[in-house]
Amino acid sequence: MWQLTRALVESLLKDLPPATEIIVVDNNSGDDSVYLLRSDFPEITVIDNKTNLGLAAGVNTALKIAKGTYYLVLNPDMIALPGSVQKLVTFMDANPDVGIAGGKLISPNGKLQYQLS
Repeated sequence: MWQLTRALVESLLKDLPPATEIIVVDNNSGDDSVYLLRSDFPEITVIDNKTNLGLAAGVNTALKIAKGTYYLVLNPDMIALPGSVQKLVTFMDANPDVGIAGGKLISPNGKLQYQLS
């Protein structure tokens, strides 16, 4: 799990402004992810849940402390392609009546995923 989370954090740090807040919630992964994230990425916030609270509770834990204008929720097995997050921000800025937007989910083979089942 650590390698996937690392790839996600690296993809975000490469593409986002330095002031961007990144919060990672570890739902008791049972490995060294919390230690490694804190060691390798001191600029991010890592929440170490002692039990697996589930996805929704983990997201809510992060949202309670988040300070941003927009919130992007990602699973650790994703990466942000260059420019993708900025496109979402640009869209939201240009459409103040919109409450939520999502990016495209692209498989490693480059094909668009229409749904997960």
